[in-house]
Amino acid sequence: MRRMRVAAGLSLLLAAAFVPAARASVSHPAPLTLTRWVTVTGSQSYVRDVLLPRAVTMTDQQWLDSWSISASRGRFAGYVLQPVGHGKQGAVVALLPGFCLSPACSHASWAFAGGTGCVCGMSGGSPSGIVLAAGRYRLYLVADGAPVTVKIGLPGLSGGNSVIHTGAARRSPIYTPAPAVIEPTITAPLGMGGNRYSAGQMHSAPYGGVYDLVRWKLFDVGPPKSASQVGACAYRDRVDAGSAGPYEYPCGDAATALDLEVAGQQGTGRTSGPFGALGQYETDAETFGVLGAGTWGLGGYINSALPATEAHTQLFWLDFSGS
Repeated sequence: MRRMRVAAGLSLLLAAAFVPAARASVSHPAPLTLTRWVTVTGSQSYVRDVLLPRAVTMTDQQWLDSWSISASRGRFAGYVLQPVGHGKQGAVVALLPGFCLSPACSHASWAFAGGTGCVCGMSGGSPSGIVLAAGRYRLYLVADGAPVTVKIGLPGLSGGNSVIHTGAARRSPIYTPAPAVIEPTITAPLGMGGNRYSAGQMHSAPYGGVYDLVRWKLFDVGPPKSASQVGACAYRDRVDAGSAGPYEYPCGDAATALDLEVAGQQGTGRTSGPFGALGQYETDAETFGVLGAGTWGLGGYINSALPATEAHTQLFWLDFSGS
């Protein structure tokens, strides 16, 4: 099963903030023409110029069923398809976070294995589905030091399966920011706390790009389970501390609040405590999308009634090229 999450507020942010920066003159090789099926593989992120020879039309569900991401290690894996040309904006995004903390790390046992995605901020759609216009695109593979295989179906195109395994190296920063708020503090090795927890990071994207903000908490306290409040804050150019902290609800005066919801706690399949008598639970949240050129502060929170034993935030960025 695959799911599509919508990052609340993305259309507002794109409308207000997608201002193309000055374009640099860069020479690119002739693009590879895409076929009905495309397989992209590698262990490190890279980008290839590609050509969509004709428009591709599909429903939202058909698009969700048109791709798969195979990866069991690494903090993030997936693909991004960015239209190139004057006035083009947005991107097709499909990403799989591993909810782990180092390059090539093993994915958390409880992490959702299917990936999430969106057709973010692109023109040319229809009320009933998605239209990818014919033309030049940049196809990015997202990998983090471990093998990734992405398979993409493009209905209506001719040909068999195009296999792409090389391209121009593309470093995609992954930040793991320190907590902006953590009350009370979680102390190692057995401490519990962090009922209020938030963290975030600034990033400059001269030509805009794709972000994926993930947060998660682990609870080694057993039942009863309870709900957590989760959400995210997006700033442009400056971060405002706000009355509750820069990445806590309701966000600072300069921020846009994103993805506000209540999240439950799920079992991880692991036990903790004396003699393994306690069940371990987790709460996670993911907010992602496409933002325009500028400097952004992105962060979020997970506030919970139960104290946590671990709390983490990661912010992935894929910067678009300048031409």
